[in-house]
Amino acid sequence: MPTLEVISAWTDLDVRAALSEAELAQVPVHPAGDLDEELRQMLPENSGATTHCTQWSGRPVCCC
Repeated sequence: MPTLEVISAWTDLDVRAALSEAELAQVPVHPAGDLDEELRQMLPENSGATTHCTQWSGRPVCCC
């Protein structure tokens, strides 16, 4: 998989959702790890916060 496609799969949810299972299997693990999992561990359950935010409030909760 070309580098730009890998980066798009890491950063663009629409691109990632459009990938087949075979294509998803080719996407390497992000070098920073699973940021959503890390955020879920840091925040209380049911906060709904993810790293998919488009705005950040400066607090440990996403404002979008």
